[in-house]
Amino acid sequence: MGLPSRARTLHLARARSWLVLALLALAPGSAAAAQATWGVAPRPIFDLGAESDDTLETFGEVRGATRLPNGDVVIADIKAFALRYFTSAGVHRRSVGRSGEGPGEFQSIMRLYRCGDSLFVQEWGQPLLKVFHSNGTFSRNVTLLSPQKAGGYGYSTACNRNGVFINSGWENPKDRRVGPFRGVIPFWLNNPDGAVRHVLAELPGNERLGMRRDDGTVGGTGPLPLGRLSVVAIGRARAYVGTADSFAIHVFDLSGKQLPSLTLSRVDMRTTPVDIAEFIRSDTAGRSKAWIERSLKVAAEMRWPATLPPYAAMLVDSEDHLWVQRFPRARESMAHWVVFSPAGVEVAKIALPRDLSVVEIGREYVLGIAKVLPDGVDHVRAYRLLRR
Repeated sequence: MGLPSRARTLHLARARSWLVLALLALAPGSAAAAQATWGVAPRPIFDLGAESDDTLETFGEVRGATRLPNGDVVIADIKAFALRYFTSAGVHRRSVGRSGEGPGEFQSIMRLYRCGDSLFVQEWGQPLLKVFHSNGTFSRNVTLLSPQKAGGYGYSTACNRNGVFINSGWENPKDRRVGPFRGVIPFWLNNPDGAVRHVLAELPGNERLGMRRDDGTVGGTGPLPLGRLSVVAIGRARAYVGTADSFAIHVFDLSGKQLPSLTLSRVDMRTTPVDIAEFIRSDTAGRSKAWIERSLKVAAEMRWPATLPPYAAMLVDSEDHLWVQRFPRARESMAHWVVFSPAGVEVAKIALPRDLSVVEIGREYVLGIAKVLPDGVDHVRAYRLLRR
């Protein structure tokens, strides 16, 4: 027996509604599409520093790396006072720069950024960047100006392919105290010439730990172990700021306008004794005896955070996707990342080797610095990326 006319109409309307919902669920960028799982090949494309007889001679402490379109790898190393060019097979082609104060020379190397066709090298504690073409030719110096009177350079920094930089600031000296503390810091953009483009926001900054002097006043400060750290990233049209207060990430366009935030799904982040033990092991690997003694003393005296940060790092890849690394737990063998499209839709999840500190993501590769325990020796590795 058929349905009455009105009931049949309602039934067909409901069927069409479910069909529309099903099609939307299967559309690119939908919630269902967010369940895509990407991966990397099990073996690296290359592992620079892998040979036991040359590892210590090749790298001291790697402060940055990038893979050029021709496959060569440029590595900035504290020990070398130079940009070192290698083939993917590990053959050293040449070095650019040397120790000194002249054009294209370095007194130290703190960070390496690749912004389009240019390489930017930052020395310790300096807002001045030394700029090289990707082929190694020295170009110019650029000073990234800051809206802060104290702290003349960004605490964390990233750039896009057009040379626009995003920075997070330092704590105000007035906020410093003995023990854990946290202040409000600015986040801002710089134009390619170094001028401040926009102050995006003033938000809670990094959790810091102030050291006590003999007279009881605060001396030096450092990151609070397992504390919240601000992270920044920038793409062609969007800038991203994470304060690690929640699972949300602030989003801005490059004119400084705030856009809807991105949010990661919530997971349990309560700190466990195993998390603390893993942090201490990683923090002391390959360090000097004095460093280890100081680290163990701090660990024995401090009150550890009750919860871990929700995320640890952010990068924008060559396709303008935002990658967010969830904070790694001690018992996890892999590092878990969430990938958002340029429109802010979650499109994939991916697990990467836990020991890989990712510095660059191309269309078909992931490049990072791996600190190999127990010696703490730096390797530069790339893995083939499988975007499924």
